[in-house]
Amino acid sequence: MLNKNINSTYNSTLKLICKLIGHNKTTTNFELNRIGKTLFNNKFAGCFPIDKIPKLNSLQKYCILNLDNSRGSGSHWISCVFDNGNYILYDSFGRCHTKIINKKYIKHVSIINTDIEPSNMDQKVSQENCGQRALTALVIYDLHGLDFYMKL
Repeated sequence: MLNKNINSTYNSTLKLICKLIGHNKTTTNFELNRIGKTLFNNKFAGCFPIDKIPKLNSLQKYCILNLDNSRGSGSHWISCVFDNGNYILYDSFGRCHTKIINKKYIKHVSIINTDIEPSNMDQKVSQENCGQRALTALVIYDLHGLDFYMKL
């Protein structure tokens, strides 16, 4: 479970993101790209399937990844932040990248996970708002920095 301050910030930000998107259900890459560009301008590279991870940098440092490859229809959105040469991933189910991403897709990047303890699962399996949660994590990084983001 997130500490009280982080949990409160996460939940209030998630509510705002859901209002911006207009719902609290499954999202498309079009919806996420529209809101991501609105919130982050050029810092947001966009949404990508896991086999098309973009090259991020200090100017274009955010993206959202779908765990399905480009031939799939989509499965689950996670956020990705480029910080100090690393790709830092947030998965709302609290899983380590080695459990959810095929090694062949990430061999060109150095990956760190946010807090991946099983008790830090922010999304229930029955919830369908992983896209909103990925955007929420990016907002938290953008407003509160790396230390706060790493505790998600």
